[in-house]
Amino acid sequence: MQQLSRTIDTLFHNLALLELDVADPDQINASAAIVSAALNGRKLTGLVNNAGIAVMGPLAEQSLDQFKAHFELKE
Repeated sequence: MQQLSRTIDTLFHNLALLELDVADPDQINASAAIVSAALNGRKLTGLVNNAGIAVMGPLAEQSLDQFKAHFELKE
């Protein structure tokens, strides 16, 4: 992740990556504080949110609940 961050930072100096567990309220709050501090009163101009998990194994052999878990986050 660090190498990817350095590469992206070199190409896009205004782009920041923030990795967090969206099911962990403490990480959500900490991340919100990091973003707020980085913005320093400016408005956020873009956000890409990519959250999910992977249930290992062939999809054809997974139950419907396991398949849904790929796309739906539940606490």
